[in-house]
Amino acid sequence: MRLFVSELERGRAIVLLDGLDEVLTLRDRQEIVKEVESLARRYPLSRFVVTSRIAGYDSAPLSADFTVITIAPFEREQIEAFALNWARAYEAVTLNYTLEATGWPPFPPEVEHRIRERAQDLARAVTSRPAIERLATNPLLLTILALIHQQGTRLPHRRVELYQLCVEALAETWNLARSLSGKPIELWLGERRLDAGEVVRVLGPVAFWMQENRPGGLIEREKLEELIAQELLQKWPVREEAEARRLAAEFVDLMREQMGLMLERGPGQFGFMHLSFQEYLAACYVVDQEDPFETLKPHLFDPRWREVVLLTAARLGVFSLDRATHFVRQVYQADIPHREILHWPLLLAARILADDVHVQMSLARSILEELGNLLGTRYGRLRQEVASILRMLGPTRYGAEMGCFLLSALKDEDAGVRERAAKALGELGRAEPEVIEALTSALKDEIADVRWRAAEALGKLGRAEPEVIEALT
Repeated sequence: MRLFVSELERGRAIVLLDGLDEVLTLRDRQEIVKEVESLARRYPLSRFVVTSRIAGYDSAPLSADFTVITIAPFEREQIEAFALNWARAYEAVTLNYTLEATGWPPFPPEVEHRIRERAQDLARAVTSRPAIERLATNPLLLTILALIHQQGTRLPHRRVELYQLCVEALAETWNLARSLSGKPIELWLGERRLDAGEVVRVLGPVAFWMQENRPGGLIEREKLEELIAQELLQKWPVREEAEARRLAAEFVDLMREQMGLMLERGPGQFGFMHLSFQEYLAACYVVDQEDPFETLKPHLFDPRWREVVLLTAARLGVFSLDRATHFVRQVYQADIPHREILHWPLLLAARILADDVHVQMSLARSILEELGNLLGTRYGRLRQEVASILRMLGPTRYGAEMGCFLLSALKDEDAGVRERAAKALGELGRAEPEVIEALTSALKDEIADVRWRAAEALGKLGRAEPEVIEALT
């Protein structure tokens, strides 16, 4: 004890206090805050670092003597660094290496080569698509993605399948995330084994209710247990309300202690580990309804609900081409005021296609053609929205169809249509030989704006074949 006091007094100590938010009652948290502040004043030469989740911090904040810093999401550089450290840790566990004060001991050259390959493979997998990379900016979600990838499961390109894998990992084998060599665990609620399907069925209605009623993403434990108990009474062999309440409380405890899918973010305040999981589970609930479109209709063009709509369409596409087509057609034909100016139904339907949702091609062609016609709009923000959708459409099954439409438009008699088509081909990002050839030919167009857009598109596609360089010159 004297050693610690001496180092604190001389300013040679850093005191790390983790999880202020985990003090469950507000009164206890306020007392802890006072004690921390008192300790910091007693030893002003030393540094004190206190961590807390954002939710609940404002109800018992530290004094102005402490600087509040919010941790930023990972960027590409941090993701790649994580992948390298992950690969090193994996090899170290496999080879029974021990982490030293200065870091890992030197690895043999062949192991170092294996580490680099493993890290590059993981980094490629989690940055291959914007949707996956968005999840990977969260360190905890990146850990889950790394675990899934580690088990030899290819990370899917479609977000809905990726969320499903993540939910399965959290619902059934979350403890694996705490150890590279952990063993799967089984979770039981009463006498019933909980698998991912059961967890989704219980939490889907909760997620949908929170999406509607809790924009802040938090729900009180009492309300959470009430919603879960209602679900158990309806869909489980539970007859007594008291039994349902008891199982609901047990389910909440399991989530807090074992799953990690929902977290206690403050005293009696629960929220999903990441908003994406709330949106995904809400979409799972919507898909189970008799008419998904009617369920979502009041929220269809609310920005907060866009991910739920997209994931609902994607889930429908997994199960049934006809159901997905019917849903997307309803979105596309939705009757809203000023539809011909706002184009919200078209843009939302096109974003669904950009998620690679499988619908009947006749409907997809109608949406893509109308989207292409919007390229000439005089509204700058609308043009940006269309360009953004085109970039997402490029790698999907509809990219080739859109490419054919734009190649045809590049030969239109109207110079404005040709200009828009050239620009759109660059946004689409598909550098097939016929596209490069058509854009190279467009460099000879009689209209300067068409030539400019064709050159710009070739630059975006990153092609430098001799004939392209010659034509540009």
